[in-house]
Amino acid sequence: MYFIQYIVSRFFIFLLLLLPEKLRFKFGDFLGNLTYKLIKSRRMTALMNLKMAFPEKSDEEIEKIARKSFRIMIKAFLCSLWFDKYLKNPKNIKIINQVKF
Repeated sequence: MYFIQYIVSRFFIFLLLLLPEKLRFKFGDFLGNLTYKLIKSRRMTALMNLKMAFPEKSDEEIEKIARKSFRIMIKAFLCSLWFDKYLKNPKNIKIINQVKF
């Protein structure tokens, strides 16, 4: 059973890597919005936590923050899927403030 899950997840990652980076992030936004809508328990937890953390914010502001946090979390997860491939390209690495000995 786990082998099938592994194959499906590897296939998903393969398909994701075929897309340009900007499109991957757009896909992450889409999945974040979808997750916000479909997983009610997590949405309600996020909204309650935000209301406790920011009692001065309106319900609209709280919802906007919650939606954005869902999108950011999904994009962060998706980035972890292509991170090793990203680091293999020297163009993507920039070293700043390097001290020479």
